Amino acid sequence: MAGNSAFACGVLGVACQPCQSGQSCALGTCVAVTNTGGGTGGSGGGTATGGGTGTGGGPGACTASTCAGCCSGNTCQLGNTLAECGANGAACTTCGSGLSCVNGRCQAPSCNSCNCPTGCCQGTVCQPGTLPSACGGNGNACVACGSGTATCSSQRQCVATQCSPANCAGCCDSAGLCQSGTSVQSCGLNGSFCQSCFPLTNTCTAGSCVRDAGVSGGTPAGGACTDVDQCAGEDTFGLKFCTSPVLSDGGQSGWVGGACAPSCFSLVGGMCPSSADYCNGVSCFQSCPAPGAGRSTCRVGYVCSNNRLSDGGVEPNSAHCVPNCNNAPAARCGMRTCLASGYCQ
Repeated sequence: MAGNSAFACGVLGVACQPCQSGQSCALGTCVAVTNTGGGTGGSGGGTATGGGTGTGGGPGACTASTCAGCCSGNTCQLGNTLAECGANGAACTTCGSGLSCVNGRCQAPSCNSCNCPTGCCQGTVCQPGTLPSACGGNGNACVACGSGTATCSSQRQCVATQCSPANCAGCCDSAGLCQSGTSVQSCGLNGSFCQSCFPLTNTCTAGSCVRDAGVSGGTPAGGACTDVDQCAGEDTFGLKFCTSPVLSDGGQSGWVGGACAPSCFSLVGGMCPSSADYCNGVSCFQSCPAPGAGRSTCRVGYVCSNNRLSDGGVEPNSAHCVPNCNNAPAARCGMRTCLASGYCQ
C-alpha cells in the first residue's frame, strides 16, 4: 500500500492503520485535522438563498503526539536524513560534516570493516593502517609496532626491522632480530652477531663472555689428586680429569700420585684456571720453563717437555710437566727407549 490514505496510513513497511475521525494521513502518520468556518444560512421569504461558503482548516501543529519523526515548522519529517534529523516530534536538526543520522540522532559513525575495509580503526577513526604507530587492516583495531624494532609492512602487519648496529644496542641473532645481548645464550653489543657463552657456567658481562669467578679453587693443573672434584676449574662437558696413577689393568700409568687436568675446551676460547697453564685444546697441564732439561719446576716424578706435533715438530709455547718415563717405561715409551733423564727416545 502507498501508506498515504486515511484508511491505510503508514510508512517504512510498518502495518497500515486506519486514521480516526478528525485525522488525516500525513507522511505515513495520522495527524489531527482542524476545520474553521462554515456558511451562514440566508433569510428570505419563499425561497432561501444559499448560505455562504466555509473556509477549510489545515492540519494542526507538529508535536510529539502527531509526529514520530522531527518537525520542520509544522511539517512532520521522517527525521532520518542528514538535512533533517530527529525523532519524537523534536525540531529537525542538520548533521554536521562527518556525522550520520542514526535513529534520529546526529552521531559519529562507528569504524568497522564495512566503512574501513583497507585500514584500521583507532577508536571511531579509520586510519590508513600503514603507520608504525597505527598498523592494521580489514577494519581491525590499530596496533602500535615496537619502537625501533618493528615497522608496518605494505601488508599492514608489524614486522621486525633488520637488526644492525644502527638500530640495536645489544646483539643480532641468526633470525635478524635484536636481542638485549646480556644473556649467556645471546651475548653481544652494538649490533654485533650474538654469541653463545659455552660452557653455560660462564657469564655475559658488557657484551662479552667471561669466565666465572671462583673456578680457580682446588688443586691446580699438574697437582696430585685422587678424585676429579679435588681439581680446580670447570668440568666442561665432563673433560676435567684427575689422571690416575694406576691403569685399568692394574699396571702403573706413570702419573705418580695422580695429576689434575682441568678442562679448557670452550667454543669461545680455551681458558685454564691459571693463565700460566698450558692448554692442548682440551685439557690444562702445568707449564714449566725449561723443556728437555729434566724436572725443571715440575714436582717429583715429572719432567718438563714440549708437545710434539704430528709431523714431529715442536708446538710453540707448549712446555709442560709430563711423567718421568722411568716411573713406568712401558706405559710411557712403548717400543721406544726410556732414558735416564726421564725422556723417551
